[in-house]
Amino acid sequence: MVNSTLTAHNRIEYIGSERICNGENVPKELFCPICSGLLWRPHSCGSCQNLFCESCISKWLRTNTRCPFGCAKYQDRRCSPQIRCLLSNIAIRCQSTPFGCEQIRSYDTLEAHQLNECQYSSIRCRYCEHLMLTEGIETHEQECGQQIGSCHKCNQRFPLYLLEQHLTTCGVNDRQQPLQQFLLPIVNTDAEQEIQRKYANLPWYRRISSLIHLILTNPFDALHIIFIIMFTGFFFGIGFVGAYFLILSVRLFQNIFVGLISVIFFTGLLHFIAPWILSLINDSSVILFSALTCFFVGCSAIHANAHLLQNKFPVKLLLSMYIGALVATKIILVLIRLYFLWIPTSVTATFTTTCGIFITLIFRYISSLRQPS
Repeated sequence: MVNSTLTAHNRIEYIGSERICNGENVPKELFCPICSGLLWRPHSCGSCQNLFCESCISKWLRTNTRCPFGCAKYQDRRCSPQIRCLLSNIAIRCQSTPFGCEQIRSYDTLEAHQLNECQYSSIRCRYCEHLMLTEGIETHEQECGQQIGSCHKCNQRFPLYLLEQHLTTCGVNDRQQPLQQFLLPIVNTDAEQEIQRKYANLPWYRRISSLIHLILTNPFDALHIIFIIMFTGFFFGIGFVGAYFLILSVRLFQNIFVGLISVIFFTGLLHFIAPWILSLINDSSVILFSALTCFFVGCSAIHANAHLLQNKFPVKLLLSMYIGALVATKIILVLIRLYFLWIPTSVTATFTTTCGIFITLIFRYISSLRQPS
């Protein structure tokens, strides 16, 4: 019984490009868009004809009914004979190469070799995906299964050996998953980590040009890519402004007198300049300027969310987010205009002073706790 379980678990699910002989000559269409590995037992979507590994699309369909590329409903089709013919000509190294196996087999004979012929039989841990020799897998999985993981639907935490069973019975509505995955992005694959490293190593101007080129060469994904960029730019800008306000408050209110004078000066300046600027420009100009600012800031900071660029959110969800962002911006602008029209300068000065003093007191208290007694 144990041997049959290991055999089933050791069936091929992923073949990395590093195992392919002359992998640089293999067309990119023969790689799975979900796992980024060579297609294994490929299936295709009947609507868009995109190809996926059998195990990858099976896992996807456990929690989704849509195609990964956004088709309304995934309709499974076997891939064409031409694709299978191309795959059969690819030579692949055995997965046990790190343990000493030097065999290179064709696509069609690889699995039989790994299951029945390889002298260095290896298997991946079902929990951590670490490759190791078969004789040590049982002990390793008993230890590894005790580690704690979290459900991507409800965020509850379980030992890994119980997590798979929980996922099949979790009561959280699957319709929440696209938004939940968007709000709580987790880097799961080596391909996503490589994308982040790629953008992190580029200077800011190269990030901007690279992303503009990505949009122009992928017009059907432009809505998704632009939204990820602007989402990144918005929250990065908010974080920068918030951090600058905290630092400035702490510095100014180290001396209460200097802090109060500074607040009175900047508040008066703000109430004088802001209404004048708002009277010169309309809301459309402000929205356009804000969008461009978020876009270029997002391009500069895209390395933080670069892994989201290859995810594909449903078109309806994207459109609703765009519309929601426009409506929210319009409401905020109306509130800002009403604020400067109706609220006196003294109220702003009082509020700003109170916030500054409160923040300073908190930082002083934290600093006193860090000092040795």
